[in-house]
Amino acid sequence: MDLNQPFTDKWTVDLAGRYEHYSEFGATESGKLATRFEFTPQFALRGTVSNGFSAPTLQQEHYSQQTGGYITNPTTGSCTKNLLIRRPQQRHCRGRGATPLKPEHSIDYSVGFVLKPLEHTTVSLDAYQISISNRMIVTPCCRVQPWSTYCVRRASITSPR
Repeated sequence: MDLNQPFTDKWTVDLAGRYEHYSEFGATESGKLATRFEFTPQFALRGTVSNGFSAPTLQQEHYSQQTGGYITNPTTGSCTKNLLIRRPQQRHCRGRGATPLKPEHSIDYSVGFVLKPLEHTTVSLDAYQISISNRMIVTPCCRVQPWSTYCVRRASITSPR
């Protein structure tokens, strides 16, 4: 649902809402509140607050990959043989601290202005902040630490598959 209400000739408010139900992750509501105030025909301020939701995809939940050759860790620059991506629910991943994927949630804030210096020219500038919880990322470049080897052995895992 999306509502747009001009309260005056210069001030407009937008309100949007959405309800979704996921069989794996339950129900969620997301929404947006935005406003714009036009001080003059050449200058306006605007701002928005919204939230978001993203459930893990089937690929994120169940994808595995192993590639031969060498890869370079972009953080450290070190070379590692093979690229190995595993599902987080596999035993050796759980032994290293992986947990089942959870949906991402975000809260977004933005504020900005619109400037029309010439008849056919518009300039806009916005600043924004996005806070994300439960971010889902691929982390193929992790080194085996002594504590993770210990955890793998404690979980009675003989070899990763």
